[in-house]
Amino acid sequence: MDISKQKGSNLKTGLCKLKFRGELSIYDAEAAMGELLPYFDDYKNFELDLSDISEFDSAGVQILLLGKKEASLANKPLVITKMSASVEELLELYRLRSLFQETTENDTPSESTATPETPSDALFAPQDNVPDEALGALFQSTEEGSP
Repeated sequence: MDISKQKGSNLKTGLCKLKFRGELSIYDAEAAMGELLPYFDDYKNFELDLSDISEFDSAGVQILLLGKKEASLANKPLVITKMSASVEELLELYRLRSLFQETTENDTPSESTATPETPSDALFAPQDNVPDEALGALFQSTEEGSP
């Protein structure tokens, strides 16, 4: 795992552009946090490029959520500007992608596109695309198979 400050980062404006390379997994989580957190002292706005992440797991998601939490507590925006397929796939699975998207002051999400307030809301929000019949069949088949 490697995190490097990119061209365009500027202490005067407070913008910090970070590029992540390699794996962001359980094996790299502690080192990644050690590299990421010091940037929070000097900068006010964070853009993360995750396009070169080769492996990404739930520990990587936790790193991103912790970074987002630290940034939010200090009123510092943190967004992902680019992501690899593995990052995109897992953030979509956990329904967290919108949490890391850039928004502008003119963005006024409609009720149907509004994002949940917290990650846990995102995880447990109703799934509109799963028909009730499918859920009923799933529970019925698990009950039939139990002793």
